Amino acid sequence: ATLKLYGFHISPYSNLVEATCKYLGVEYEFVETHPLIDTKKEDYLALNPYGLVPTITHGDFVLYESIAIARYVAKISGDKEFYPHEDFQQAAKVDSLIDYEVGTFRKAGITYNNEAFYAPLFKGVDRPNEERMAELQKDLDDSFGLIAAILKRNGGPYLAGDKLTLVDFTVFFANQHQLQLAGAKYDAHPEFAEWYDRISEIPAVAEVLTNLKTKFAEFTGKK
Repeated sequence: ATLKLYGFHISPYSNLVEATCKYLGVEYEFVETHPLIDTKKEDYLALNPYGLVPTITHGDFVLYESIAIARYVAKISGDKEFYPHEDFQQAAKVDSLIDYEVGTFRKAGITYNNEAFYAPLFKGVDRPNEERMAELQKDLDDSFGLIAAILKRNGGPYLAGDKLTLVDFTVFFANQHQLQLAGAKYDAHPEFAEWYDRISEIPAVAEVLTNLKTKFAEFTGKK
């Protein structure tokens, strides 16, 4: 059965899953699903009672939550390095970094986006003043410093060491809106900047980012 991905091309969570599919060579059908319209319909809520994107169906199997979906995609792909599920210790290391990203690292990005990106875009309010923008950028820089420290400690070009894993994609796409669309900077920590550029040049990621910018231009043009 073909995997169906119900997502929104501007959503970082959808893009995490799509980039994972592309990188691992898992075929999928993308079903454009507007998060403010389509996700509220009864047929979609029957798949995902939370009314969020992304969701996948794979035959009769239904799954939601982007990181869980990405893990599933990695397992069905046959690849054993991107998410090393057969190596319990390495998988635990990757999972611990993902948990850290979700629980700690992501907070600064969420605040930045809420104030400097989502509110102006969806509510028509002004961006914060220069002083507040500087505070938001500093909080982002501090969070990037945490990732830079992980890169130094693990001694590899990637977050879990010398091999690209799911946590690299998870952290990368968690920063999608603030760095790709909202104009935040990421040059305060060279290790983070080098890592970010390295991930952005992966063909699967670059393709998703190109599509993101195209779809975002279309979306804002309709507003």
